[in-house]
Amino acid sequence: RQNAEYGGPMKRKLYAHRTGFTDVILQKNNTPPKSKRKIKKDPNPDPNPNSLLHKKKTPSKTKKRKIKKDLTFNPNTNPNLFSFENLAKALAKLYGTPKQGVESICGGRSTVLASLVSTVLSQNTNNRNSSRAWASLMTKYNGDFEKVRVAPFDELVSVLRCGGLASRKSKIIQDFLNALYQKRGDLSLEYLVELDTDTVKEELSKYVGIGPKTISCVLMFNMKRPDFPVDTHVHRLCGRLGIVPVSYTHLRAHETG
Repeated sequence: RQNAEYGGPMKRKLYAHRTGFTDVILQKNNTPPKSKRKIKKDPNPDPNPNSLLHKKKTPSKTKKRKIKKDLTFNPNTNPNLFSFENLAKALAKLYGTPKQGVESICGGRSTVLASLVSTVLSQNTNNRNSSRAWASLMTKYNGDFEKVRVAPFDELVSVLRCGGLASRKSKIIQDFLNALYQKRGDLSLEYLVELDTDTVKEELSKYVGIGPKTISCVLMFNMKRPDFPVDTHVHRLCGRLGIVPVSYTHLRAHETG
């Protein structure tokens, strides 16, 4: 009767504690007390459990991706390098030949200076935003870069706000125009047409904010020079296609091209 009243395991344990009928309770539970339970011992105990040498190494679940750096890459002798002409034909066959290019956006303006400014506006944004920023700039200042140079900074930022990163791009453009005016006495870059490609790159790279991609766009789209701009997407695709090793940075990819 008393065992039935204290039917649960915890209740039977409490009943045994109060009455002293431990043997009866254990016979009903068929479970030995904690002190008498057998503990399995390790047949090969660790002599020093705190030692790092005896701790088991757990294999890592994630494997780190190892990139093999090809420091001896040569575009003329690399067997994995295929022809750009064949690649262009394959892309044209798959997607068709584009009717209208991006020359007007990525540096194909009427003058070298206009091409460089429009390419700066295309940095870190899409074609639609850069086109809107260029149209806003031309509408406000009627294509006169002298007005752009002497314009109040906050006013220029407001004009270029539709293109994104307006403060950064306004500073790059005005700093470039001021430096060019101090160096040449006018706002023209047409003298670069008479120089070779390496000299043009050296000349334009002296200005802050004018990187290798901007210079390549001006060379290819405006001056019609055989150069190859490398942006984020081009860099990623060139690595996937084996044109350059995956380990190459943007700058090294430009130097390879």
